[in-house]
Amino acid sequence: MHNRPNKKIVFWFVLSLIPVVFCLAVLEGWYAYGKWTFTSHFCSRFSQLDDEIGWTHKPNVSSCMGTHGKFIRSHVYHESPVFTDVNGFRSAEPGGESAKNAVMFIGDSHTFGYMVPYEDSFPGWYGRLTGQPVVNLASPAYSSAQAILMARRWVDELAPKALVYFDMGFWERGVCTGSARPTAILKPCYWVRPGQETELILPPAGHVRSMARFGLRPGGMVGAGEDTWSYFLISRPVSKIRQMFVRLGLASGMGNDFRSTAQDSKVVPHAVMLDLLTIAAHRKIPLVFVEARENYTEILNQIDPRLRKWLIFIDFPTWQGKIVEVAEHLPEGQFIVPHDGHYASGTYKLLAELIASRLPLQ
Repeated sequence: MHNRPNKKIVFWFVLSLIPVVFCLAVLEGWYAYGKWTFTSHFCSRFSQLDDEIGWTHKPNVSSCMGTHGKFIRSHVYHESPVFTDVNGFRSAEPGGESAKNAVMFIGDSHTFGYMVPYEDSFPGWYGRLTGQPVVNLASPAYSSAQAILMARRWVDELAPKALVYFDMGFWERGVCTGSARPTAILKPCYWVRPGQETELILPPAGHVRSMARFGLRPGGMVGAGEDTWSYFLISRPVSKIRQMFVRLGLASGMGNDFRSTAQDSKVVPHAVMLDLLTIAAHRKIPLVFVEARENYTEILNQIDPRLRKWLIFIDFPTWQGKIVEVAEHLPEGQFIVPHDGHYASGTYKLLAELIASRLPLQ
């Protein structure tokens, strides 16, 4: 007699679990399908966890990246080698020292040269065209926050003669919201507090490696070879659930790995520009800033002239007119990487030529 209420509780508990299990199964199925149909591949992972930046590249890497047909890994469209130097920066060959007193490039996949050989990236082209030594600190899927922290970490040791930053809107990948300081983040972000004030914050000490033990890795690592089943079936679903809570206002953190949610499009770009110019002023070097999305032109007048004097600004109309509109008429495969969508060697050469024309160096 006394067991009947318990049986009812168990029955209703099990019944309530059915929609939860169904939703989880659908979510996992979606990401399993994403893994099966993921058309990028890598000869080996070249990322490593970093407690401040989320991830960096392994040193002395010899790997590759390429694209292939959906479900058909053997149907390869193209492949390009990936090498890193002793500090994990992309280079023309594995190993070797990072160039000092060079032109330092920071950014995301476009600066890294995703799906093209090193020499066909725009930092690679710039080095060939000018004879200047270059060092490439970019990584696929980096946010502006990560790129800036990489520059801060290495700028004094490498003592570059100039800093180059190419922005296609990737500042959006590093934006946190919420009334409380975010603590459950796996990569740095600009926290936009109530009142539109920003602060560049890091993950809590040890949090990135601690979460990795449970299969949770920073969003975006797939671009540096982290295309494992655990990444798709654990990291991505958990991050999406977490991001849903952020968008609902129930937690602080990133609402999306790749775009800013419910934020003024000028608040974080303003902070990005200030941080970049502060680095340039600290080293007394020029900052070449290429704007490939219209987020920065309007905020230039808000920048202290003492910082702005270090800026060489290439605005969106210039990018559109001198690069995109010209590159569209290049031979097939020179404008965009086939079966991928990133810019290809011909476009990057035009960009390198434009930067070289604006950056007078001895």
